[in-house]
Formats: sequence, C-alpha cells, structure tokens
Amino acid sequence: MPLVEVDEDKVEKQPATGRVVPVDMRTALVQTRNQPRQSLITQAGGSIFPITVYKQLVREHDSVKPQALNLDAPYQQYEKINNVESRLQGDFSYSFEEEEGDRVITGTLILYPGIYLNMHDMFEADVGDGQTGLFHINMKPEPLSWMGQACQQIQFRMVARDDPLRQADLKAKTVEEFYYVVDFVRFGKNPVLISSLYHDYRMLFRTSETMISEYLRLFFSPISQTLIIPGQEPENGTCYDPFLVSAVLSVLETTQHPLLRKVQAHNTDAQYAFRTTTIWDALLQMEPSHLHLACQQMGLVQKSVLKTRANYGGAYWAQIDMVMFPIEPREDADSMRAPTMQYTTTPLRDGPAPIHDFNRLIREKDLTDVKVVESRDPKDKVPNIWDTNDDTYYVFSKAFYEEDYTKMSHLEKLVWSVLNQQELDVPKLAELVRQSKEWDKLERFYYVPVLMILNILALRGPSI
Repeated sequence: MPLVEVDEDKVEKQPATGRVVPVDMRTALVQTRNQPRQSLITQAGGSIFPITVYKQLVREHDSVKPQALNLDAPYQQYEKINNVESRLQGDFSYSFEEEEGDRVITGTLILYPGIYLNMHDMFEADVGDGQTGLFHINMKPEPLSWMGQACQQIQFRMVARDDPLRQADLKAKTVEEFYYVVDFVRFGKNPVLISSLYHDYRMLFRTSETMISEYLRLFFSPISQTLIIPGQEPENGTCYDPFLVSAVLSVLETTQHPLLRKVQAHNTDAQYAFRTTTIWDALLQMEPSHLHLACQQMGLVQKSVLKTRANYGGAYWAQIDMVMFPIEPREDADSMRAPTMQYTTTPLRDGPAPIHDFNRLIREKDLTDVKVVESRDPKDKVPNIWDTNDDTYYVFSKAFYEEDYTKMSHLEKLVWSVLNQQELDVPKLAELVRQSKEWDKLERFYYVPVLMILNILALRGPSI
C-alpha cells in the first residue's frame, strides 16, 4: 500500500510547453557553393537610390566644368549611363535659398565599382511627387574601399527641378549612351555596357525562362516520363539519350518549371558502356581536357542492351525503344567490361521542321534535284550550326572534336571560347538564340541545352 494516495482527478494537468516546429521548417541552410566576397559589394549601407549619370568627357589637360547652357555641344560633351544603382546615405537635406527662390536639396551617396565620377558631373533622380531633379557633384568625390573594391562617396546638390532647357541641353551634348547592370558587380564583371550589348543581354535574360518552357513542351513525353529524341518514329520508335537528359537536369533547377520535376533520368548502369565521358561533362565542368577522353561518336541501339541485369529505375523497363549508345571503345580501366563493337548502331534521322514556319517546310537538304541559291551572306561561309546527324559524331561535328576552326560552326566556336576561358561573343549568342526557333527539332533538341549553358555563362560568369 503506498504511503501517499493521490486523487488523479483533482490533480491540475499543465499543458505541454514544448516548442512546436513544423516538419518543413529549416533552422539552418548550408550551401556548399563558394561565394566570392566581392558579391557582397551591393550590400553597402544606405537606401537604394537609382540615378541616371551624365559623365563629362574631357581630354588629358582639360578640366571638368559645370553645365554651361551657352556652350555648344562640341565644347562640352557627356556620356549618359542609365540604370545606375547607388546608395543614398541618410536622407535628403533641405534648405531654402532666397537668391534662387526655391528649396535646395543636398545629400551624400555611394557609387558601386565600375563607375567613377568627377566634380561637376551630373545625374538625374526622382525627388518625389513625380518630379525629376537634376544634380551636380559639388565636391571632389572621396575614394572608398569596400570588400576590397574601389568605390566613391560623392556630395551632390540639386541645380534644377523638371527643367526642360537643361534636359534638352544634356540630350544635345550626349555623344554616347551606356547602361549599368548591377548584377554584374556581384559576379565580378564590368557593369557598364554599350547600348547594343545591353539589349543583347536583356534579350538573353528575358528569353531564358521561355527557352526552358518551349523546350519541355516540345520534347517531354508524359508517357515515357523523360525527354525524347524527336523525329525518330516510326522506324526507330521512341528514342532516349541518357547523356543529354542528365546534362539538362544538372543545368536546370526544378523550381524553374513544373515539368522539370517529372523528367526522369532512367537508369542505364546495367551497361558499363554508358559510364563514359561526353561533351556534356566538359561543358558542365568547363574543362576542355575532358574532350580527349570523351566518347565522340554515338548511335542508337535497342534497349535490350540494358537487359543484362535489373536496376532500380532501369531504362529497359521504361516506355522507350532505343537508347543513344557509344560507338567508340572505352580506354579506361573498365574498357574490358564495356563492349561496344558487337552492337549494331542506327544513325539519327532528320527531325521535322517547324510546322508554322513556311520557309522551313521545304529544306534545302531535301531538294536533291534543285539548285538552291545560297541563303546566307557569301562572304560568311561558316554556318551558325551544322546538322546534328550529318555524321556519327555526338552533338557536334568532327571539326569540333579535332579543333579545326576553319570548319567549325559559329555555335561550336562559342563553345570552344568558353572552354578556353575566353570572352564570350554575346551578340553572336543572342543571334543564335533568336534563330533557334527556326531550327529543325533534332537540332533544337541537342543545341538548345548548349545555348542554355552559354546563356548562364553570359549572365553569371564562368561558375555555373
């Protein structure tokens, strides 16, 4: 018998005070990507203050002078830089000057790297109530250092408010126009772009999501739950390229389009020949040395080559008929376990032309008995792309793998430029992106992922 008897009905029960944490809550998020310290440059103190800069052009022994309405354009010229993001320190300082009969606005702001102003340079900015103020730098800019980068702190003073005379004078004296891209400061690139290059970059940025959407709409098969090589039916059936699918899933994030969550990379580990290096490995890792070990030629084989052993999510059990298979024998340690020559491969067939493009319904290569006048500039004998199935070389031509620049297409030259860490020709890339909608579906299937990778490199830099 217990020494103390407790009536449990009279005991007051205290509610649980434990901390309730939702299942999907993350208290910490660890990212393994190395983020350069200079990417924090745009996190300087102050509020974001967009301005349009007018930087005065001067010769070596000339001095910068305030805007003079009585000077003709040849004697006072400006460069206009749009979309400049600065950091306003504190707020505007207001004062009233009887001589001018208006309140004067002064203040301090910090400029990011890439743009450096002098005393008496001008800029426009919104001053509230839908009005635009014209400011000039009334003191010598103070150089600063932030995250190891050179910045400027400038003192400014408003000289006019919605003054059409001064604005017309600046417009007449503007000899060149630039655009400032603040994202390039974070990626360590030159943020000041000429007008034509800025519009090319802007087009690449706007079409990046559209390119993904159109690609998945064209080549994703709900039945096979993966990307399917177009134009191979009925002779070859449903064809699957495991190397391309893995590359696309490595480049794109599932948050970029709902269908990306449904694209499956069917398992091909049942055959050692699929564990080979391809052009996609060289592109994803930006390592040209991978091309010397990469499999350069491929063809289609029946999926029965994957029946040797059962694997989880195996491609043999998927709704496909043929798979892309390496033709060349491997030269690594597993070469004896990766037979290739005993399988008969089938080359890719031509993909269909875009249905709504009347000019592409009849292609030049389909006209065997008709002499076709060359459509491109006769001075430019280099095509933008080669047909993917011109030979058995995988994705690109034989000239690409042999580094024969005289026979490469423009797209192949762009790829080699990024592999060699050279400057990317953005105008040519923008031209290829615009033209890609006119390509045959087979070329779009293989070349659009290449354009996606080049697009990322153009907008973000060499780290993807």
